[in-house]
Amino acid sequence: MSYTVLSQVKKKEAIGPDIMPSTIMQNSNLQVDKKVGRWLITFQTGAMYQVKGTDRYVRKLEVMDGSEDALRDALRTLDYTNWVGWTTPTALRAHYYAAHSMPTVSKRQPRPHDYVVDEDKTVRWNREQNQLYNDSIQAEMTDMMRQKDEAIRKVQEEIACYMVFTSEGAMSLTQARALWEIIGNTTLDFDEKMNLLDEMSEFWFTYVK
Repeated sequence: MSYTVLSQVKKKEAIGPDIMPSTIMQNSNLQVDKKVGRWLITFQTGAMYQVKGTDRYVRKLEVMDGSEDALRDALRTLDYTNWVGWTTPTALRAHYYAAHSMPTVSKRQPRPHDYVVDEDKTVRWNREQNQLYNDSIQAEMTDMMRQKDEAIRKVQEEIACYMVFTSEGAMSLTQARALWEIIGNTTLDFDEKMNLLDEMSEFWFTYVK
Protein backbone atom coordinates (compact mmCIF):
# COMPACT_ATOMS: atom_id res chain seq x y z
CA MET A 1 0.00 0.00 0.00
CA SER A 2 1.35 3.43 -0.91
CA TYR A 3 1.14 6.45 1.37
CA THR A 4 0.74 10.07 0.35
CA VAL A 5 1.47 12.96 2.68
CA LEU A 6 -1.16 15.69 2.92
CA SER A 7 0.50 19.07 3.14
CA GLN A 8 -2.46 21.42 3.04
CA VAL A 9 -5.82 21.66 1.34
CA LYS A 10 -6.55 25.26 0.47
CA LYS A 11 -10.14 26.37 0.98
CA LYS A 12 -10.10 28.48 -2.16
CA GLU A 13 -9.33 25.38 -4.20
CA ALA A 14 -12.37 23.48 -2.92
CA ILE A 15 -14.40 21.92 -5.68
CA GLY A 16 -17.99 23.09 -5.90
CA PRO A 17 -20.82 20.72 -6.81
CA ASP A 18 -22.06 22.91 -9.67
CA ILE A 19 -18.72 23.35 -11.42
CA MET A 20 -18.84 22.62 -15.13
CA PRO A 21 -17.01 19.54 -16.44
CA SER A 22 -14.91 21.69 -18.75
CA THR A 23 -13.60 23.55 -15.69
CA ILE A 24 -13.14 20.33 -13.75
CA MET A 25 -10.83 19.03 -16.45
CA GLN A 26 -8.46 21.94 -15.74
CA ASN A 27 -8.77 21.89 -11.94
CA SER A 28 -5.58 20.83 -10.14
CA ASN A 29 -7.65 19.28 -7.34
CA LEU A 30 -8.71 16.25 -9.32
CA GLN A 31 -8.02 14.21 -12.36
CA VAL A 32 -10.89 13.22 -14.61
CA ASP A 33 -10.34 10.35 -17.00
CA LYS A 34 -12.94 9.75 -19.69
CA LYS A 35 -13.06 6.01 -20.14
CA VAL A 36 -15.31 4.17 -22.55
CA GLY A 37 -18.80 5.21 -21.49
CA ARG A 38 -17.79 6.31 -17.97
CA TRP A 39 -15.92 8.86 -15.87
CA LEU A 40 -13.16 8.08 -13.37
CA ILE A 41 -12.54 10.96 -10.94
CA THR A 42 -9.48 10.96 -8.67
CA PHE A 43 -8.89 13.75 -6.15
CA GLN A 44 -5.35 15.07 -6.21
CA THR A 45 -5.27 17.21 -3.05
CA GLY A 46 -4.59 14.39 -0.61
CA ALA A 47 -8.08 14.81 0.83
CA MET A 48 -10.99 12.42 0.90
CA TYR A 49 -14.44 14.00 0.78
CA GLN A 50 -17.48 12.85 2.74
CA VAL A 51 -20.37 11.28 0.88
CA LYS A 52 -23.46 13.25 1.91
CA GLY A 53 -25.67 11.52 4.45
CA THR A 54 -23.07 8.86 5.25
CA ASP A 55 -20.01 8.36 7.42
CA ARG A 56 -17.81 7.37 4.49
CA TYR A 57 -15.12 9.29 2.67
CA VAL A 58 -13.91 8.75 -0.88
CA ARG A 59 -10.84 9.72 -2.87
CA LYS A 60 -12.19 8.37 -6.15
CA LEU A 61 -15.52 8.43 -7.92
CA GLU A 62 -16.43 6.10 -10.74
CA VAL A 63 -19.40 7.24 -12.81
CA MET A 64 -20.69 4.53 -15.10
CA ASP A 65 -22.68 7.00 -17.21
CA GLY A 66 -20.36 9.00 -19.46
CA SER A 67 -22.62 12.06 -19.77
CA GLU A 68 -21.75 15.45 -18.33
CA ASP A 69 -25.01 15.47 -16.34
CA ALA A 70 -23.99 12.22 -14.67
CA LEU A 71 -20.61 13.73 -13.81
CA ARG A 72 -22.25 16.76 -12.19
CA ASP A 73 -24.71 14.56 -10.30
CA ALA A 74 -21.84 12.46 -8.95
CA LEU A 75 -19.97 15.53 -7.72
CA ARG A 76 -23.12 16.75 -5.96
CA THR A 77 -23.10 13.62 -3.77
CA LEU A 78 -20.05 14.90 -1.88
CA ASP A 79 -19.93 17.31 1.05
CA TYR A 80 -16.96 19.53 0.26
CA THR A 81 -16.97 21.13 3.71
CA ASN A 82 -16.19 17.77 5.35
CA TRP A 83 -12.96 16.10 4.38
CA VAL A 84 -10.22 14.09 6.01
CA GLY A 85 -6.51 14.14 5.33
CA TRP A 86 -3.59 12.28 6.77
CA THR A 87 -0.19 13.21 8.01
CA THR A 88 2.91 11.07 8.35
CA PRO A 89 3.32 8.52 11.17
CA THR A 90 6.33 10.54 12.35
CA ALA A 91 4.21 13.67 12.75
CA LEU A 92 1.44 11.68 14.45
CA ARG A 93 3.98 10.30 16.90
CA ALA A 94 5.20 13.83 17.75
CA HIS A 95 1.63 15.10 18.19
CA TYR A 96 0.72 12.09 20.36
CA TYR A 97 3.60 12.49 22.80
CA ALA A 98 3.29 16.27 22.89
CA ALA A 99 -0.39 16.03 23.85
CA HIS A 100 0.09 13.32 26.46
CA SER A 101 3.03 15.12 28.09
CA MET A 102 1.15 18.39 28.63
CA PRO A 103 1.24 19.30 32.36
CA THR A 104 -1.91 19.39 34.46
CA VAL A 105 -0.40 20.48 37.79
CA SER A 106 0.28 24.14 38.59
CA LYS A 107 3.78 25.25 39.48
CA ARG A 108 2.26 27.30 42.29
CA GLN A 109 1.71 25.74 45.69
CA PRO A 110 -1.54 26.22 47.65
CA ARG A 111 -1.38 28.22 50.83
CA PRO A 112 -2.52 27.00 54.27
CA HIS A 113 -5.68 28.74 55.44
CA ASP A 114 -3.79 30.53 58.22
CA TYR A 115 -1.01 31.85 55.95
CA VAL A 116 -0.35 35.55 56.70
CA VAL A 117 -0.47 37.64 53.55
CA ASP A 118 -0.48 40.98 55.31
CA GLU A 119 0.15 41.33 59.04
CA ASP A 120 -1.72 44.63 59.14
CA LYS A 121 -4.95 42.99 57.94
CA THR A 122 -7.43 40.93 59.91
CA VAL A 123 -7.34 37.18 60.21
CA ARG A 124 -10.54 36.98 58.21
CA TRP A 125 -9.11 39.09 55.37
CA ASN A 126 -5.95 36.94 55.22
CA ARG A 127 -7.99 33.74 55.07
CA GLU A 128 -10.16 35.16 52.30
CA GLN A 129 -7.05 36.05 50.28
CA ASN A 130 -5.67 32.55 50.77
CA GLN A 131 -8.94 31.05 49.60
CA LEU A 132 -8.94 33.25 46.50
CA TYR A 133 -5.35 32.28 45.77
CA ASN A 134 -6.05 28.56 46.18
CA ASP A 135 -9.18 28.84 44.04
CA SER A 136 -7.11 30.45 41.28
CA ILE A 137 -4.70 27.51 41.37
CA GLN A 138 -7.58 25.06 41.04
CA ALA A 139 -9.04 27.04 38.13
CA GLU A 140 -5.62 27.07 36.46
CA MET A 141 -5.30 23.28 36.74
CA THR A 142 -8.84 22.76 35.49
CA ASP A 143 -7.97 24.80 32.39
CA MET A 144 -4.71 22.88 31.95
CA MET A 145 -6.64 19.60 32.03
CA ARG A 146 -9.15 20.96 29.51
CA GLN A 147 -6.37 21.97 27.12
CA LYS A 148 -4.73 18.57 27.47
CA ASP A 149 -7.99 16.75 26.83
CA GLU A 150 -8.60 18.86 23.72
CA ALA A 151 -5.08 18.16 22.41
CA ILE A 152 -5.51 14.42 22.98
CA ARG A 153 -8.90 14.41 21.23
CA LYS A 154 -7.35 16.27 18.27
CA VAL A 155 -4.60 13.66 17.97
CA GLN A 156 -7.16 10.87 18.22
CA GLU A 157 -9.05 12.42 15.32
CA GLU A 158 -5.84 12.74 13.28
CA ILE A 159 -5.13 9.05 13.90
CA ALA A 160 -8.68 8.10 12.89
CA CYS A 161 -8.30 10.08 9.65
CA TYR A 162 -4.98 8.34 9.04
CA MET A 163 -6.73 4.97 9.36
CA VAL A 164 -9.45 6.02 6.91
CA PHE A 165 -6.79 7.00 4.39
CA THR A 166 -4.56 3.96 4.78
CA SER A 167 -7.60 1.71 4.31
CA GLU A 168 -8.36 3.64 1.09
CA GLY A 169 -11.76 4.63 2.50
CA ALA A 170 -12.80 1.04 3.23
CA MET A 171 -12.92 1.94 6.92
CA SER A 172 -15.39 4.62 8.00
CA LEU A 173 -14.42 7.39 10.38
CA THR A 174 -16.71 5.92 13.06
CA GLN A 175 -15.04 2.51 12.71
CA ALA A 176 -11.59 4.11 12.90
CA ARG A 177 -12.52 6.00 16.07
CA ALA A 178 -13.87 2.81 17.66
CA LEU A 179 -10.71 0.85 16.81
CA TRP A 180 -8.48 3.55 18.26
CA GLU A 181 -10.64 3.61 21.39
CA ILE A 182 -9.62 -0.02 21.88
CA ILE A 183 -6.03 0.07 20.64
CA GLY A 184 -5.26 3.45 22.19
CA ASN A 185 -6.12 2.17 25.67
CA THR A 186 -3.73 -0.77 25.51
CA THR A 187 -0.34 -0.82 27.24
CA LEU A 188 1.49 -0.91 23.90
CA ASP A 189 3.79 1.99 23.12
CA PHE A 190 2.85 4.34 20.30
CA ASP A 191 4.94 2.67 17.59
CA GLU A 192 3.43 -0.72 18.45
CA LYS A 193 -0.04 0.80 18.32
CA MET A 194 0.66 2.32 14.90
CA ASN A 195 1.94 -1.01 13.57
CA LEU A 196 -1.29 -2.62 14.73
CA LEU A 197 -3.33 0.16 13.12
CA ASP A 198 -1.53 -0.36 9.82
CA GLU A 199 -2.36 -4.07 9.96
CA MET A 200 -6.01 -3.28 10.68
CA SER A 201 -6.15 -0.76 7.82
CA GLU A 202 -4.60 -3.30 5.48
CA PHE A 203 -7.19 -5.88 6.58
CA TRP A 204 -10.05 -3.43 5.94
CA PHE A 205 -8.66 -2.53 2.53
CA THR A 206 -8.18 -6.18 1.53
CA TYR A 207 -11.21 -7.91 3.00
CA VAL A 208 -13.87 -5.35 3.94
CA LYS A 209 -13.79 -2.91 1.06
